[in-house]
Amino acid sequence: MENLTIQTLNLMVRGFSNEVTVNWLASKLGVSYSTLARCKNGVWPRSVTRQAMRGVFDECRERFFGGDGNDLARCALEHLAREGVETGRFEAAFERGGYDGFVSELIDAAHDPGATRRQALDAVKSRDSAQGLDGGSESAGKGEVAAGRKAPLSDAVVALPVAAILLFGLLNVQLGALLSWAAGHMAAFAAALVAIAVLPVALGAAVDAPFAWRAYLRAHPGARFARRERLNVSKFGGADVVVSGAGRFDLSPRHCAYQALCNALGAMCVVSLLAYLAGLPGFLAFFGSHEWAEFFKVGIAVGFFVALGHNRELAALPPCGSVDWPGENPDNYLPSRFHVWANTAHLVVTFSFVCILAFALLAYSFANFRATAQSPIILWPFAQTMAFLAYSGASPYAARVEALGTGAIIPGAIASSVGVAALTIVCYLPSWGGAAVCAVCAATLSAALVWRQVRAGGRWASRSRRAGAYSMAVVASLAAMLAIGAVTSTLF
Repeated sequence: MENLTIQTLNLMVRGFSNEVTVNWLASKLGVSYSTLARCKNGVWPRSVTRQAMRGVFDECRERFFGGDGNDLARCALEHLAREGVETGRFEAAFERGGYDGFVSELIDAAHDPGATRRQALDAVKSRDSAQGLDGGSESAGKGEVAAGRKAPLSDAVVALPVAAILLFGLLNVQLGALLSWAAGHMAAFAAALVAIAVLPVALGAAVDAPFAWRAYLRAHPGARFARRERLNVSKFGGADVVVSGAGRFDLSPRHCAYQALCNALGAMCVVSLLAYLAGLPGFLAFFGSHEWAEFFKVGIAVGFFVALGHNRELAALPPCGSVDWPGENPDNYLPSRFHVWANTAHLVVTFSFVCILAFALLAYSFANFRATAQSPIILWPFAQTMAFLAYSGASPYAARVEALGTGAIIPGAIASSVGVAALTIVCYLPSWGGAAVCAVCAATLSAALVWRQVRAGGRWASRSRRAGAYSMAVVASLAAMLAIGAVTSTLF
């Protein structure tokens, strides 16, 4: 059938079990993550062989269907029917040749050189029509409108960094006074950051999920659904099918716990860094006595652009194949979701403070060049950062849903380890404490690189370049600040 593409096969395999992730599938096909992602256009990549795809089906048969090829074929036919693909050709192949003939026919059809992007789009339209028969056509239409408006609305967010900096200027908010208050009221400051961090989960559960339930009940008057169906409606918009544009929030306990803890760990990076800086001799007085420190407000712009990039990545995730889809639903991250704006606020606040405090640390270190030894307390914010990177990208749930933070582990560990070690060696007097800091940085960097080879293999090369943009944005800003300071001698 013309509208059967390799993407259809990929989604079919993903639907066999929650254990099948994109990384697993790419590994079995012997291609990179980015190559597999390009399958969304419906064109079969040259690097994917028919034998590799056949091997994927054979392994799924053994692992998830107890070796019963007939059971796998029936499950595959049900998936094709849900996707709007005509199944007559494949049913005939199954009757003639059993499991072997069925899989061969599937692969031959998907490998057809005529499978162009236009045909892939036809398959998507057929799938949406099939879902519309289940009562989701109205919601799907709204989802298409929302998707069409998503990019312009996201582009408008680019103006927010400038607006925020101007607002700070109009309100005459002094960074020195703000940091002095935060350092003097550390418990209140930490509580405020943690409250902002968990706000996305709170709004998703209290606002976005009920909105999804209400929309579903309007389309299905009198419907009653249990806990599983309630979770499906919240995430996918339907109890048994994915309704395009209708999903609003993943209300599963594991997702809520993961997001809340990730955000809280990120917020504690700010608290730990401020606690370290406040303990440096004369830091608060130094920061408050230099008017040029107000230039560090540029960190707010960095925070906004990081948040914008993060939201774009989430909204660009591949569409869900079924309600058994283990990963994220991109419809949950449309700009109309309350939890999206709450998470944007958290990202802006967290990254802005991280950048501002990192700028302040550079300024203080160069202004007091080789005057004191490095304090081992710097290992607290360093360890906090590593904990955030590890949990957001290497925890079991992060691996299961292929969280964006997975690709940021390596560039984040490199930037943090090299940055802290270089600052300690260049700007501070040699000491046993400084040596311990450098040793910890070297050990952390080595562990991260070893983990990359053991757990990720070659797929990391392309994925880290994309997901690592967040940490690299901070590093680039710090490098620019250092260059400005060196040229103008402002910091000396």
